[in-house]
Amino acid sequence: MSILSRFSEKERDYHRYQSRQEALRVQRTIQRVLDEARAATEAARANEQAARAAAEAERQATEAERQAKEAARAGEQAAREGEQAALAEVARLKALLQQQTDR
Repeated sequence: MSILSRFSEKERDYHRYQSRQEALRVQRTIQRVLDEARAATEAARANEQAARAAAEAERQATEAERQAKEAARAGEQAAREGEQAALAEVARLKALLQQQTDR
């Protein structure tokens, strides 16, 4: 009877051991899935931040281009005004010279 009791006890110990091992395997699997999900979430956040930074850089480049075009237009306008002023001065001087020669 004692031998049967020892066998029975060993079998219960074996089943307890197997149950513990299975519980550890399940726990490791759950932890791995959680770690993978966390890593995926962090990667998605990093991608989102990179996309936001790229969009901001694009917006700034577009704004800088707009300002450069505006400055070029202003420069062209200033050049035209300067040319008109020079032509007006030439016309004034011609008229003054004509008055001097007419006298």
